[in-house]
Amino acid sequence: MDIQFIVLALIVAVSAILFVLRHAEESRGQRFFADARSKLDQQTMNIYEGAVMGGVPHVWRDASVKFIHDVTHGAVQQAVKGLRSVERPLSRLSYKMRVSQPKATAGEVSEFLKTITPERPQSELVEKSV
Repeated sequence: MDIQFIVLALIVAVSAILFVLRHAEESRGQRFFADARSKLDQQTMNIYEGAVMGGVPHVWRDASVKFIHDVTHGAVQQAVKGLRSVERPLSRLSYKMRVSQPKATAGEVSEFLKTITPERPQSELVEKSV
């Protein structure tokens, strides 16, 4: 299996679980593990304030910025690889369609194509098919 498929499946699964949990909390009117989550929220705010106000050592801030940069850089690289994996087959298909000769056994041209393409003389059609 491709790693990109596994990562995508994990993201979709976690998103679905979080959506169901949020809906259950809203219908219940109370958060799951409310006390623990309140403490975690407070700790997160304290860490954030410390990082923003300079309470975190400079080395840690540099390390965290480098880590975030590396993670986002890797994510962008994987996205580009994914786009290129789709682009290559489409480019090959497009090239084959452009260089292939039209078939002489083609059926009647549709009425739609007749309305959007200009009329060509029969001699020009014969020259191109030969």
